[in-house]
Amino acid sequence: MAIRCFIPPDRWTAAECALPPEETRHLHVLRVRHGDTVIVFDGEGRAAEAELVSIGRRDATVRIREATRQTQPLPPLFLTLIQAIPKGTVMDSLVEKAVELGVSEIVPLMTERVVVRLDPVEARHREERWRRVALSAARQCGVNRLTVIRPVCPWASLTARIQQAELCLFGSLQPSARPFKDVAAACRARQPRRIAFVIGPEGDLTDGETADLLAAGAVPVSFGPLVLRVETAALYAVILTAHEFQQCE
Repeated sequence: MAIRCFIPPDRWTAAECALPPEETRHLHVLRVRHGDTVIVFDGEGRAAEAELVSIGRRDATVRIREATRQTQPLPPLFLTLIQAIPKGTVMDSLVEKAVELGVSEIVPLMTERVVVRLDPVEARHREERWRRVALSAARQCGVNRLTVIRPVCPWASLTARIQQAELCLFGSLQPSARPFKDVAAACRARQPRRIAFVIGPEGDLTDGETADLLAAGAVPVSFGPLVLRVETAALYAVILTAHEFQQCE
């Protein structure tokens, strides 16, 4: 597989582009040398072959081969994963897998039962780490559009976020939640192209949080009789949603 490097969109203005420092480190790790060919992408769909024309300890420059430029089309489904922040490094793995599965946007969410409590500084540090994880996953899996990692969202701001979607679903352990396949069948005729999926913390959302989501028009869904771990529920939700709605006409 070709070595891939990220170049921010604003650096694609000339035939020769300077790589960000982290991309230079990436090339050093992989022992890429002057004259080698790499694939560069801008996170907004563009990609091209490029020749490494110089590489130092902290900086590198590539020359884009114009004839190879291409743009990855927009995906048929814009899927937002709104994820209650789990303990430890689970969110890192979850971000990585969500990128590989084609999630467009991830919103880390604070709920009443989230164990992790972040002050503003720690929240920014976590967000930057998750963005690095997302970039690394994009390099590896060949996607040219970066998954957007949003700032940590307090519960009070969630309603405004989900109203940007045409359809919002949320995983629920409540007995009234309908099976995912039944909800998908009922909603498919609407041909939603922007879907948000809320996954709560271990122990589920509180009754008050569930009531807030219902009032905002979100639809509760069940994944079956088993109680899934947060990361399992999230990836299961992403896979099912993509399968049910990406190909709907």
